[in-house]
Amino acid sequence: TTRTSSGNIILDQIGGDIQAESFSDNITVTGAQGRLVANTLSGSILAKNISEGAQARSVSGNVEIVDSKGRITANSTNGNVILTNLESREISAKTTSGNVRFTGRLLSEGHYEYESFNGDVVLILPADSNFLINTTSRSGAIKSEFQFQLDQIPQSTDRGLLSGTVGKGGAVIKASTFNGNVVLKKM
Repeated sequence: TTRTSSGNIILDQIGGDIQAESFSDNITVTGAQGRLVANTLSGSILAKNISEGAQARSVSGNVEIVDSKGRITANSTNGNVILTNLESREISAKTTSGNVRFTGRLLSEGHYEYESFNGDVVLILPADSNFLINTTSRSGAIKSEFQFQLDQIPQSTDRGLLSGTVGKGGAVIKASTFNGNVVLKKM
């Protein structure tokens, strides 16, 4: 457990669970054998190689989680949420003012939720991905490089809804933005 009111927290190769809190600076964790819980009021969070999941929240900064496993929850009020190469059946990534970006593969029967109120949601997935998707954009576009099945709604639509199945289905994705675009790209 680490706390600071004014200063960075840097942790490397921790053998168990981590709880880190910073009032006004960044939190960086590289390598943890347990679960990470990190919160900062005015700073960014970077977590790499977390073995048993991560819960990260920043009020005014970015949240980035890379090369990690387990349940992932990442939230920012005023910053971007960036998730790369995660092995998880449950991911929740939300920001009020910023972009959400996920790059990686989906696990069968996984549940994934990506949301930005004022920014883009970009999902970059392997071309052979299988998933069900429900996505909305109130004041932007929905664009996809994937072909959807059993879908009555056009694959690219302004201020609308896209719902359908890619491949064999399996993983469930919910992606939404109020003021931005939802973009699905192939790796």
